[in-house]
Amino acid sequence: MSAAPARGRGERGLRRWGLAVASALALAAVPGTAAAVPGTEDGWSVDPAGPFTATAPTQFTDSNGGQFQCAGTTVGGTFSSDPLVRLTSVSFPLCTGAFAGTLQVTATMPWTLGAQAHDPDGGTHGTGVTTGSAGPVLIRARYTGLLGACSFSLSGTSDFAYNNPGPSGQDGTLVLGAAGAAQQLVTSGRTGPGCGPIGPAFTLRGTFGVLVAGESPVVGVE
Repeated sequence: MSAAPARGRGERGLRRWGLAVASALALAAVPGTAAAVPGTEDGWSVDPAGPFTATAPTQFTDSNGGQFQCAGTTVGGTFSSDPLVRLTSVSFPLCTGAFAGTLQVTATMPWTLGAQAHDPDGGTHGTGVTTGSAGPVLIRARYTGLLGACSFSLSGTSDFAYNNPGPSGQDGTLVLGAAGAAQQLVTSGRTGPGCGPIGPAFTLRGTFGVLVAGESPVVGVE
């Protein structure tokens, strides 16, 4: 995301960022404490929690090497302590790029993004990053190319990361497919004359700026 000031964060957001930094320093001061710590059930703190929507480009990458760019993908859901994020809507535009074709994508919702670890000094802004797994991810897709159409399904899990907002007003960011090629959505049910270019798996990646009631959530471990 750009470094433009986040809307509506103000003094309250700066105080919350200061608390996040203080928490990170406190963890670092404890002998033998690892930088990345696991969360426990109901052990994640989120401020503020609540609903959000965000729009950003996403990219599907086929295991054969083809890429489809999906401009203006919109996600909607809720930030909370457990699960960290519940996505209730994902809307993809018509994706273009690979093999001179297009990819029409429809997601089956919801997707649950469960947090697994937190690094108080990591992330894009050095103010904390929370990582975990999103799933089950279920997608119906239709590729249309030079040889015709191909309908198929994608299913599996996707790594994610949430980067806390930065000290200079940068928004917090939700990254789907944070581990890149390490996470894959498996292709199944390929049907149609255009299926030749479609490989056995895809990856999905996108980075979304997140605002809840005008502020980016600060995530930590209680």
